[in-house]
Amino acid sequence: MEQFLNILAAIQMIIGDFLAIGSIIGSVILLFGAFTPLNKFGEIANWSILGLIFGALGQISISITNQPVEKIGILIPLLPNQINILLFGSLLLLGKYNSISHPDPR
Repeated sequence: MEQFLNILAAIQMIIGDFLAIGSIIGSVILLFGAFTPLNKFGEIANWSILGLIFGALGQISISITNQPVEKIGILIPLLPNQINILLFGSLLLLGKYNSISHPDPR
């Protein structure tokens, strides 16, 4: 199990920026797309949710393995706290999208 977490943490240190930024961009597209009459963004929702899940799992694996991390990512190196903020923002935007696209019937 420890080897799996180390591998997951190493992958997160390489592609964590792509996962977080892709998830937040997908969430913003979904949120603004919820206000349009053509609400067909299923593929974007899948990518955004997968980026959020794998990004969060990567961040958790980095914190469990206690690997020293200065920056995460290759293209846009970000601090671990910046990745956490992006993933949390994506989670909030996906929750707002869900409440807009599936209103309470009461």
